[in-house]
Amino acid sequence: MAVEDFLIPGEEFKHRLRDGGNIFYATNKRVIKHSKIFFGFGGEKFNDLPYMHIISISLVNTVRADIIIIGILLIIIGALNWFVPEVTDFFDRLPIGRLAGENLSYVLAIVGGIIAIFGLSRRKSVYKFQAAGIKPEDWKIESTNSIAAKSFVRTVRGYLNK
Repeated sequence: MAVEDFLIPGEEFKHRLRDGGNIFYATNKRVIKHSKIFFGFGGEKFNDLPYMHIISISLVNTVRADIIIIGILLIIIGALNWFVPEVTDFFDRLPIGRLAGENLSYVLAIVGGIIAIFGLSRRKSVYKFQAAGIKPEDWKIESTNSIAAKSFVRTVRGYLNK
């Protein structure tokens, strides 16, 4: 189905933005979000958000929780050798020996710590739409550094001020 089929009389496209698996359209009356479900095999989904319902568009910076979790898991796996006797016994039975196993656990814990610190220092920015009755997680633009995304948000904000 084409997005043109969802236009209402007098509505015109003003801007288009491809963001990951979504395409956002700014018209003179609303924002339309077109999503393909499971690469298009599961169908398509169209959502709209009239400008009069949009409270704001915020630029939100968050830490990279996904990277932090990976780092913490590596720290835990590395620390198992220090606190769980069965893991130490496992390394005793390996041909590489206990010393190599202990060194591996130190390496895992140190690498995990570095990855966790990296996750804390790396920020992820998204534009989030705020409106009554929507989940901001469902209405976000992740390509915040692109010129196209900044231009799209500027276009939408222009209609919010009218």
